[in-house]
Amino acid sequence: MRHIGLLPQRRLAFLLAVVAVFTAVWACYSPGLAGGFLFDDENNLRSLGAYGPIEDGRTLLYYLTSGIADLTGRPVSVASFLFDANNWPADPYPFKRTNLIIHLLNGALLLAVVWRLELRLSQAGHNLPTTESGARWIALLAAGCWLAHPLFVSTTLYVVQRHAMLPMTFVLAALLSWDRAFSLHLSRSPLGAWAWGTLGIGVCGLAAALSKPNGLLAPALLWIAFVWFYRSLLVDSDESIRRGVRANVMLALVLPASLVLLALTTRIPSSLEYTGGRSFTFLERVLSQPRALMEYLSSLAVPRMGGGGLFVEDFAKSTSLLDPPTTLPALIAIAGLIAFAIWGRRRWPVASFSIAFFFAAQLIESSVIMLELFFEHRSYLPAAFLFWPLARVLAGGANRIAARLAGSVALLTLLLSLTLVRASDWGNPIRLAQLSATHRPDSIRAQIAAANMPAPGETPEQVADRLAAALDRLGPDTEGAFNLVGAECQAGRLTERAIQHVDAALEVETQWHHEMIVWLRNAMLVAAEVRCPNLDLDLLDRWLGLARRNRASTGNSTRQQNLTHLQGVLALRRGDPQRALAEFNSALDAEPNPDTALMQAAMLGDAGAPGLGLAHLDHFQNRSQRIAIKLHSMQQLHRWLIERTGYYEREFAHLRAALREAADKEAGA
Repeated sequence: MRHIGLLPQRRLAFLLAVVAVFTAVWACYSPGLAGGFLFDDENNLRSLGAYGPIEDGRTLLYYLTSGIADLTGRPVSVASFLFDANNWPADPYPFKRTNLIIHLLNGALLLAVVWRLELRLSQAGHNLPTTESGARWIALLAAGCWLAHPLFVSTTLYVVQRHAMLPMTFVLAALLSWDRAFSLHLSRSPLGAWAWGTLGIGVCGLAAALSKPNGLLAPALLWIAFVWFYRSLLVDSDESIRRGVRANVMLALVLPASLVLLALTTRIPSSLEYTGGRSFTFLERVLSQPRALMEYLSSLAVPRMGGGGLFVEDFAKSTSLLDPPTTLPALIAIAGLIAFAIWGRRRWPVASFSIAFFFAAQLIESSVIMLELFFEHRSYLPAAFLFWPLARVLAGGANRIAARLAGSVALLTLLLSLTLVRASDWGNPIRLAQLSATHRPDSIRAQIAAANMPAPGETPEQVADRLAAALDRLGPDTEGAFNLVGAECQAGRLTERAIQHVDAALEVETQWHHEMIVWLRNAMLVAAEVRCPNLDLDLLDRWLGLARRNRASTGNSTRQQNLTHLQGVLALRRGDPQRALAEFNSALDAEPNPDTALMQAAMLGDAGAPGLGLAHLDHFQNRSQRIAIKLHSMQQLHRWLIERTGYYEREFAHLRAALREAADKEAGA
């Protein structure tokens, strides 16, 4: 064999091919790095500046425990954003660049995992054994197709979806850890085997779970890999080796996987009783998921370019097996694929494993938990091995090498071309918003995004008319109606049509978002300064009344606090700080909250009533009681931490001093 330097020629060719594929993926994604923050990004990233710049251990702990996505708070994902900024607002480019680096890292880990599994197949003597060199090329093509697929643009270039990317990093690392543990078991090194198989998998599995809850599936996914590729290798081993491997599998894989499955099952009763404002029931969600899964598989099998991926709340729910008509066929197709995965494990191990892995990795987000019905990013980890069977067909044979090579290059070129087009759209916020509105005409979120980023040459009047037409077609939506009012104000008008849309939406609104509070608060300033025709404080008062009479507001202390707070802001805009104090006090009565108390007292001070601000702080301290916090979630841990470290004592003391100084000056004047 000829050598070039220290590397065999074939290995050098492989390394050059790896560099070429990864460089091409970076180049095709690069246009998308110019895009901005999107949709939920700000909600998840604003905690970077919630307690000032993250410069010491105290602010670091505040930040790491600030996650609100679920009970875990996803601290690993939250911590990863510190690579990009330690304050807010921030530049989106570093966040997107880090996401792309993680995507490439996941591709490299996938290459390594497929390579190792190919060698395990060969050791087991399956019907398609490969050489080590062949295993490398198969692994490169499988990982390259996954890396280059345009579906994952909407995950990689959407900053907050780093939460979906990091579980894959740690699941693949856990697979490599298990492969090492298995090798050490076979070589009679039990101590090292248990270290890699228990500690290694435990650390990686925990990191995956603390990145996003679907990382809890790591033990189950590794157990599937063990059954498909490792268990048959134990047939000719000594009984002592088999016992060691079985014990390791039970402790590190089967036991935690069973606990996760049990926990998932226990979530069913709470999902059945869920009243959080979803537009679908538990049964409708379960019936809808086969269609969602088939849609994911369709998008992976037939890659598409274009915007997409952001606004998918228009995904139709299934109300029965025949409505929509694709519900039953999708369910039958899913059942058939799962049956094939089980039946074909020995004859077609790669194809059956890729299918089993896909469905197993969807168990949390695409089953009984009452999340939204559909999101592209849910296929990021599950799709990891779907291109492996195709890679075996194209790169796994020794005959017709030129044709196989041409087919592989053509496939990668097609995927990269589509990714380049889609990434270019994601790098242009206006084009992305307009494409999303065009591709998802029934998504009110997409129509709102397009209204906030109008096409070149589109007038405010045209924007308002387009959004009004969407609301006419799609029905009441508070966020859409508020944005319609904003668009009409930009056009220098406020029509009765827009007012009626707000009226109708507030009567039926089931969810109340922070952005709605911010919009109403800002609208009060616009109305007080008479900057929009027909938008006055009386109209806003009427809208607040509709919101408070909404059935979903009754008994909801958080919503009552929000709406009563807005009544206080309205009183301030009318120049009535005494009424504002009464409303602010009522807001705290509905739900004592130190952050709200600080904000409202500061607003009274800014309105020229520092004495009332001090009175409001007194009211809060008289009303509040130290409540024993049960550390059942990251949010509770966060509250315990900031109270234990005296954060609120310092903030209240600082604000009191400022208000007292202002009150003294006012009295002296």
